[in-house]
Amino acid sequence: MRKQYEINAVKYEQRPLVLGQWRQLLAVIEGLEIPAGDVQQVLAALAASQRLEQAAAVVLIPTGQQPREKDNAAIAAELEWSATVEDLAQVVADFFTCNLAPSNLERLTGIIDQVTMQIRQAATGSKRAASTFAVETSPGVMPSCGESLLPLPDPGCDTERGS
Repeated sequence: MRKQYEINAVKYEQRPLVLGQWRQLLAVIEGLEIPAGDVQQVLAALAASQRLEQAAAVVLIPTGQQPREKDNAAIAAELEWSATVEDLAQVVADFFTCNLAPSNLERLTGIIDQVTMQIRQAATGSKRAASTFAVETSPGVMPSCGESLLPLPDPGCDTERGS
């Protein structure tokens, strides 16, 4: 998905961010508390931090250029004195439709979960997936099923124990 804008006779486009742009954007918003609300709240947070034009410069690409070719500082300086609040509000709103569609967010969450599980397995040497939730027991009560470092007296439990 691509969105097009004309700000002060300069044509820009916004499209899904490439990895380099994501890194640039993360650097711009580092330490900034971004509310999980509507576009106006995000816009207000960026404006209050004086980072709105910098964030817009990361996501906007002058027509005919590639993301790696653009000068974000020059674009931010231009936007500061030429873009209206309405222009920038539209850029922020379009950012969410270009980059954070629910399906992409779900896919990203799934990938992060898989990588986290692989890292945990590599760190522990385990080849099986382990639950991230511990079994809750009352103090002084031995669990009746599940893996345990202690031998359990319950012969009815089919859980395999390490040998």
